[in-house]
Amino acid sequence: VQRFGTPVVFLTAHTDKATVARAQSAKPAGYIVKPFNREKLHETIAAALGVEPIVPEQKAKAKASILLVDDSNHTQAISLSLLGRQYRVRIATTWGRAKQMLNETKVDLIVANLDQTDAGRGQALRTLRREEKLKVPAIIMADVITPQDLQLLKGENVAAFVVFADGFEAKLAQEVEKLLE
Repeated sequence: VQRFGTPVVFLTAHTDKATVARAQSAKPAGYIVKPFNREKLHETIAAALGVEPIVPEQKAKAKASILLVDDSNHTQAISLSLLGRQYRVRIATTWGRAKQMLNETKVDLIVANLDQTDAGRGQALRTLRREEKLKVPAIIMADVITPQDLQLLKGENVAAFVVFADGFEAKLAQEVEKLLE
């Protein structure tokens, strides 16, 4: 880093103490943890170069809309804090409410909790797709994804399955960004 006088910005998913300490010893100009947003990346690179950040021209683009079908306050809070700034997140606590909301507004993505009481381990999504002729992609969350869940949701435009475990938040944000960016 200092030998050539070139600023270095680390972009990584690793946040363990040993990795951070090793990176800090290199005296980087920045350290960004995934998942990251583009604005933060632009700002960090501009700071490393000692210039004003160039804000990419943004079209008057509406935020993508996500329908979160989940009755858990915990995952609702996580989802809103992760996704609420970049996307318009609407919450339905039941599949009946989800159906009503889909009739009222367009959504770009459905994020649904299979463990929810009225989800029927995915049957509610299948039924909704058929009744409403719904084609938007879905991300499915659950404590455990079983082979039966995979079989039932095969052909239902499920783009990702995310298990509630360590790293759940990063995985969910990554999958949403892949689909909506």
